[in-house]
Amino acid sequence: MTNLFVIISCGVLLRTWLLQLKDLTKWISKRPEVSTPQTSWSRLVEGFVISKQTGNVHSGDSYHGSTLLSAFLFHLQALSPLLVPAVFIACDVIAAISLHNFAKKFLQKELDDQNSHKSKLSKGVDSILLKLHHLENVPTLVALIYLFNPFTIVTCISQSSVAFNNLFLALYVAHLMSGSSIATTLFLALSTYETFYPVQLIIVAMLCQHKYQKEGNRNAAKPLFCFIFWLLILFLVSYLREGSLESIFSHYKFILTVPDQTPNIGIFWYFFTEIFNHFQTFFLFVFQINALFFFVPLSIKLRSHPICLMFILTCIISTFKSYPCVGDATLWISMLPLWSHTFKYQRQPLIVTVMLLTTTILCPVMWHMWIVAHSANANFYFAASLAYTTSHIFIMTNTVMAYLKWHYHIRKGVRLNLDGSTEKAVLRLMN
Repeated sequence: MTNLFVIISCGVLLRTWLLQLKDLTKWISKRPEVSTPQTSWSRLVEGFVISKQTGNVHSGDSYHGSTLLSAFLFHLQALSPLLVPAVFIACDVIAAISLHNFAKKFLQKELDDQNSHKSKLSKGVDSILLKLHHLENVPTLVALIYLFNPFTIVTCISQSSVAFNNLFLALYVAHLMSGSSIATTLFLALSTYETFYPVQLIIVAMLCQHKYQKEGNRNAAKPLFCFIFWLLILFLVSYLREGSLESIFSHYKFILTVPDQTPNIGIFWYFFTEIFNHFQTFFLFVFQINALFFFVPLSIKLRSHPICLMFILTCIISTFKSYPCVGDATLWISMLPLWSHTFKYQRQPLIVTVMLLTTTILCPVMWHMWIVAHSANANFYFAASLAYTTSHIFIMTNTVMAYLKWHYHIRKGVRLNLDGSTEKAVLRLMN
């Protein structure tokens, strides 16, 4: 706990110092990689002004977030402008603590499960098994990566609303194995209310309820009913505040129809600026399927590994959502150490890591060449953002395939011949 306290203290001090650099925070908040039409703080401020004049934060074309989040931040800003950055810092701290606790619970469960089924494991696999030092070191590493990830830091100091969505998802995963369906589904409902796409994570809560709870408390339908209950409560509160159903669901319409093609690091904006209008509806369905459909086959394949399913669904959502930003990737990147005992099975990890780092640097460079220097065009920026998206796909597929291969090897043996034996094959050279 001492290490965690030091990490949190350093993270808070770093953010407090960076928030004093007004020119830096102003520049970062305008970056298309950090702020999107749905998450931008400047658009939220415009929404405040419109709300004062019309009584409806969605009456203009500035703010496209949820009603309750805008109301919360509006009252916070009215109390004291200093409270707003403090709340964003608190979001990161609480999310880091939640991820730390989640990692500790998950690895403890995995270690207990491994020890209880040790007789069923294959011989000669001791070197690749989950060890006690993973339980001791990985949770702290998860919190460290989350708090000091540059993506998390720029999201915080730009005051992007993604910080709240990450907080809700971090609290959701922290409660996944606690047995509290009410708390788990509350935070999932809050995240779904904000950005819609996390609705598919309800299947993870149902699978965890079935796998990790005691025999008499394995009703997988319970999380589903709790989730629907919380969503209805949120919609009801929004309706009581706004008095209009159209206003409540306007941000969902914005997410699904993608009317704003402001450039970002996603794949929607460029495509829908180029295609003819009469093809738009068809391709909207095609693109949205990428973010929403994969949970069906993945849930079938990974039904015995709900945490792995949660990881890959979080990756898919952050990669294929209509208005992504770098802050969306912070949650699943911080969870990568959970699978550190399977990293030896990954393919070309160095190339994929360098690809992510390179494209992260290339995106601002290409933006400068396109918008500021006028020496490039939209193709340059889209190429960099497409490579950035591709690096995410490689990381998520590598991680999941490595975990599944590791799980197979501890049961069937490290080396298998064609006949299923674990004996080594010897190549003999014949004269």
